Amino acid sequence: MKGKKECIICRCVLQTYEHTKAENNWICNYCVKEKTVECVHCGEKLWGNNVVTDGNTFLCLNCYGRHYRRCIGCGLILHVHDILWNNEQSYCISCFEQLGVEV
Repeated sequence: MKGKKECIICRCVLQTYEHTKAENNWICNYCVKEKTVECVHCGEKLWGNNVVTDGNTFLCLNCYGRHYRRCIGCGLILHVHDILWNNEQSYCISCFEQLGVEV
């Protein structure tokens, strides 16, 4: 497909104004709507293995690595400012309270 852009997900040939650039790739409008999620931190469109999620929060690998961690108890993704620490382990408030440790 020399000279033509194609969707990185479904491989359709892209027409003018029918696509979005995401992660340095082109994605057709259908795939943007149906097969991608948005990073809650930076707004980047994500798909496939480029997503870190707990089922509610969706993050790109870069934002997750810089600004978020998982609760060791339940797996919830937390912003680093919302984490409670115990023995160098990260916890959400619910799991931290179950430890019985004083804040």
